[in-house]
Amino acid sequence: MEMNGQFLFQVGAVIASLSGAWALVRSQVHTLKANQAEIKNYVDELNREIGIFEDNYNELQNISNKNNSMNITLGGFMEDIMLKKKSSELKYYMMSGLAISLIFMCMYVARK
Repeated sequence: MEMNGQFLFQVGAVIASLSGAWALVRSQVHTLKANQAEIKNYVDELNREIGIFEDNYNELQNISNKNNSMNITLGGFMEDIMLKKKSSELKYYMMSGLAISLIFMCMYVARK
């Protein structure tokens, strides 16, 4: 079997192309491994922060459960705020009704 120069040139070009592609793949694999390590570090940091949050949250829940009187007091404050809001709304309606009555009285007096 005889190999001519053109065939050898084509084989050489294919080999060079494959070696370049292999180098590119190797560099991208290296980059992906570095990114994977960075992501793993980030996830580990997030897991650590979540653990700290859970510990703090549980501690606050325990404190909240121990101080039921404080919760009752806060509930009283909220109820007081709602009652004041309803009272101010009632004042608004009463004053509006009084103003409308005054307008009708003025119109009645003006007709006479």
